[in-house]
Amino acid sequence: MATNGTKLSNLVKKNALREVQLSTLKKISDVISNTAGPYGSYTMIMHQDRLTEYSKDGHKVLSNFRFFRPLEKAVHDELLGITEHVLKKVGDGTTTAVQLSYYIYKYLCDDSDYFEEKNITPYQVVSTFQEVVSEISKIIKKNGRFDITPYDIYQICMISTNGNQTVSKDIADIYEKYNMDVYIQLNTSNTESSIVKEYNGIMMNKGFASPSFINTAENTVEIPNAHLYYFPDPVDTPEMITLFMNIFINNIYEVYKSGHGKYKPTVIMCPSISQDAESSLKDIETIFYGFDQNNMRDSKPPFCIITGINDRVDNIGDICTLCGIPSIRKYINPDQRQADIEAGNAPSPETVSEFCGYAESVTIDMDKMKIINPSEMYDKTKPVNADGSREYSPVYKSLVNFLKEQIRIESQVKDNIEVITTLKRRLHSLTANFVEYYVGGVSAADRDNVRDLVEDAILNCRSALTNGIGYGAGFEGMRATVEYQKLNNESGVDLKDKDYNLRDLLAHDIFCAYDRVIVNLYKSTGRTEEEARELSEESLKIGKPFNIRDESFDSLQVYTSIETDPAILDAISKIITIMYTSDQAFLIDPMQNVYIEDDENEE
Repeated sequence: MATNGTKLSNLVKKNALREVQLSTLKKISDVISNTAGPYGSYTMIMHQDRLTEYSKDGHKVLSNFRFFRPLEKAVHDELLGITEHVLKKVGDGTTTAVQLSYYIYKYLCDDSDYFEEKNITPYQVVSTFQEVVSEISKIIKKNGRFDITPYDIYQICMISTNGNQTVSKDIADIYEKYNMDVYIQLNTSNTESSIVKEYNGIMMNKGFASPSFINTAENTVEIPNAHLYYFPDPVDTPEMITLFMNIFINNIYEVYKSGHGKYKPTVIMCPSISQDAESSLKDIETIFYGFDQNNMRDSKPPFCIITGINDRVDNIGDICTLCGIPSIRKYINPDQRQADIEAGNAPSPETVSEFCGYAESVTIDMDKMKIINPSEMYDKTKPVNADGSREYSPVYKSLVNFLKEQIRIESQVKDNIEVITTLKRRLHSLTANFVEYYVGGVSAADRDNVRDLVEDAILNCRSALTNGIGYGAGFEGMRATVEYQKLNNESGVDLKDKDYNLRDLLAHDIFCAYDRVIVNLYKSTGRTEEEARELSEESLKIGKPFNIRDESFDSLQVYTSIETDPAILDAISKIITIMYTSDQAFLIDPMQNVYIEDDENEE
């Protein structure tokens, strides 16, 4: 590629764009591959304002890899999007995701001539790839199992922590002691030893609507003696906005304005808030941002708004039941609304502050709310036991028994995977103890390094317990792709059919990408290409991945959440295919354009 000052524009044409995308993906994949597997290397990460880190975490290494030129930076950002998606869903597999992204993109580029020859459009490539990925993911999920034991948890952790036996045993012991529904929250100890603290409650996967409510140094909102309010409908009518704002005014603002009295600790949950209330919400944020940032816990009122409560928050009904939260509903018929107000079944602007449920305390961060000891969780008629434990209430027991029975019924129909997963999420949320695991270490760098490994392990265990467990290292993806190809070949489809050939080709590309990643992993042990390939083929024959730490197919297993490969493939199908079907790029400034080719070369 040559730079010609007379031809500078901000346009980067297809050939140059492809070359940069492919070379950048390869460079990143080569760097991240160094961290892969138990024989992977640590990366030394230096910072200007804090201590040097040493990490084998693929996402962390990728996050600290820098590019100077704009197209390379854009490709890097896309890969960060993929690994963040995988990290959030399953906690592990980011290194595999980066490598697969490169190989799949490479094979798509290699197929370009075939696509042109067969008049296959970029849209067909993207949509068909996503269909193939969807079918492969269904096959992967059917191979998962839910009868997970503490021994399985240990094996998952051994993979996620790169063989850290101490951490793996700690986490497995927590699950064994507190049962398999325990929810582990990760923190860092200021001592050499790791510490475990226990709580009881329920979790919701939605966090604060604004960072202005944060009142701790850990960037969370801590609300003791919480009063919880729930609007099941959008707050978008004058009546609903008045009710919403009156909760804030009565519980917080009047006390704030008067300068005396006690705030009523408040959490308001709703699907969305109308733009008509935007100025009032901005005023609330301004008030909260104005409090002393050095003494937030003592100075800020205990208040938080959570929006985005929708059908995907599948346990909101359980939370309302356990906390005793009445719904503040929207009315179409004003006469019915007035009748319900008079009967005490609906709030008026004057009584809305009393329409709440309760919990001993609530902790809220960016993506979740932890509710400790909801008011209806324990039987209030029974005394506290000598060991401090309490008997669960009939309401709680009924909810748990109902979900267990529903799971039993749905499990008889194997196709209801999504329904079963939703029910299991609700049951897990209800029955989970909260345990805080404080990671110890001899130094800050040591603690941070171990924390990264533990965080991956905990997220992966959490996903496995919710979605099922399967083999790791990309093995589930590879064998599911083989099964998908076999099913298509046996389906009687005309092999001359263009759409069929495209599906078959894309499935082959995915298989080859997985195979390349696994062969590279086996080569990291010092094996030759031929030896590594033989192991990969043997893995498929016997239906188990080779454990390179144990040098065996039969001893310590390579386990991960069954959701790992679907999460990776889902992210790749949304990002890499869009990159591939982009035929040109506009830079911000023509002076950035070092990607210009000669016209005759581009033609």
